[in-house]
Amino acid sequence: MYMATAAVPVNKGGIGIAMQYSGFAVFNESQLSLAYGKNLGHVNLGIQCNYNMVHIAGYGNDAAIGIEIGSQWQITQRIIAGIHIVNPPVGEGKFRNSASEKLASLYQLGAGYEVSPQLFMSAEMSKEEDKPVNVQAGLQYNAVPDRLFVQLGIATATASPYACMGWQWKNCRADITMRYHPQLGITPGLLLMFYGKQNTAQ
Repeated sequence: MYMATAAVPVNKGGIGIAMQYSGFAVFNESQLSLAYGKNLGHVNLGIQCNYNMVHIAGYGNDAAIGIEIGSQWQITQRIIAGIHIVNPPVGEGKFRNSASEKLASLYQLGAGYEVSPQLFMSAEMSKEEDKPVNVQAGLQYNAVPDRLFVQLGIATATASPYACMGWQWKNCRADITMRYHPQLGITPGLLLMFYGKQNTAQ
């Protein structure tokens, strides 16, 4: 799986694009996304449109348009909560060549608590269409403030624990991740992030 994203700040908000690819020559899925988010003070709102493509050898290509809506609330100085809805039934998200096939709906609700400047804990409950409820809980510990952090967590649907270690230096960040699945074993991952000069002016 490969994913690349970019975002540009725009008037207390931002515009972002994302490209994603997973699979191999015989079967693969890809997605092109355009998103917009707005900061309304203690509430953040965002919307994203996705163009989903699938390729199956011997069957050809198909595509469907999906939508995502998200909101984040700063409840107190240390508690934050959010909701994320992917492909709500209203949008249908049916594939172009296979009307009986549609994108699955997904509903997520989560919250986070900043125990201290060095420790952050979070939990998220998600329900994907025709699948059991999944709870994902984790924590992040800043071992070296603004430099080195460690993340640990677990997803209950597949009893999959994961770990991440990240290093930040100036305008660059690198994360090394590892997830364990009882049947599939260990899956490693790498995230590289680059960002421009931060504007702190109000």
